[in-house]
Amino acid sequence: MPAPTASDRAARAVVVTGATRGIGRAVVEGLTARLPEVWVWLGARDAQRGEAVRGQLLAARPEAEGRLAVLPLDVADEDSVAAAASLLERAGGPPLWGIVNNAGVADGNLQAVLEVNVRGIDRVCRRLGRFLGPGGRVVNVSSAAGPNYVARCPPRWRRFFTDPALARPEFEALVTDCLRGGPEALRARGLPWPGAYGFSKALANALTAILAREHPEWRVAACTPGFVDTELGRRFLGGRSPAEAGMKTPAQGAEVILYLLTAPGIASGGYYGSDGRPSPLDRYREPGPPVWKEAAG
Repeated sequence: MPAPTASDRAARAVVVTGATRGIGRAVVEGLTARLPEVWVWLGARDAQRGEAVRGQLLAARPEAEGRLAVLPLDVADEDSVAAAASLLERAGGPPLWGIVNNAGVADGNLQAVLEVNVRGIDRVCRRLGRFLGPGGRVVNVSSAAGPNYVARCPPRWRRFFTDPALARPEFEALVTDCLRGGPEALRARGLPWPGAYGFSKALANALTAILAREHPEWRVAACTPGFVDTELGRRFLGGRSPAEAGMKTPAQGAEVILYLLTAPGIASGGYYGSDGRPSPLDRYREPGPPVWKEAAG
């Protein structure tokens, strides 16, 4: 696939990580369908699979030809993220306007989950964020599992996860300790276990606020897409069918991400529900009518 050039129709670019399936793929589909001025980098851990998905998307929407490319990217691998940054730099073309940190895992040991769901966000923002101009958007795909985890925490840790001024060194100390010590490090600190996925999403929400303070020139938001019928989401069905659980389609889950990428007036550093409204970090909030539908009506 040729790299974008200054002559392409696209005026700005968006990187979507974990974009070969589920919500990430749906975000790519939404961007190519609704924003003809946007070049989309389809982030794929497996470049061959990424090319196959790109082909499927272009077969369904041939008008997106010329503004959709695969970006080989494993967010858990520092070298892979660095290589992706180098590719963006060499490619030139439309300036980067948005990053969607969608790649995520629920299985594996605590360290593996943290490397993707927390460190992965940080790696991508550190390496690729240098291409974001003023007003660039970063959307971190989180989960209601984060606030649900914080709700189980003792008061000291509820204050930690909800502190809008949480310092980077304090945050890093907790993540590093848990990467080294695993679940025993959580238990030693009085944090609930089990709960690797919820813990990682609580950290991702806290990291969102830190990134917003570190980069006031960006607009950074975390969100839950809701309970979505994806490979990851089905792991939490508990014996129910997707219909019984009221699961959303990936396209429905992608709506809040597309909203946070494009809507004016988004407060930086916040966590948003699947309806696009600000949500608490320490408890679940039942979503209401989506704000984008209200705006359209």
